[in-house]
Amino acid sequence: MRHGFPPGLFSVEDMMKDEHYQARGMFESVDIGGEWLKIPATVPKLAKTSGKTVWPGPDLGAFNADVYGDLLGLTEAVITELQKSKVI
Repeated sequence: MRHGFPPGLFSVEDMMKDEHYQARGMFESVDIGGEWLKIPATVPKLAKTSGKTVWPGPDLGAFNADVYGDLLGLTEAVITELQKSKVI
């Protein structure tokens, strides 16, 4: 703690704009569902490996039926209505 108060914290927005984060390649763009999004890159950076994200994870909504149906107990009719209204 310098000068009696803790240092400030970077928000994600701050990190994405910071020249040091950019220079070190701390974010990478990946295709998620047809849309390119920036995500945190692999850390640590190693000389002999690419450290690239090969698979960003399942498609968005891949587990909706499990969550809304099995976990929350919503019926198919309610889930369909939520999808039509673009709530989910």
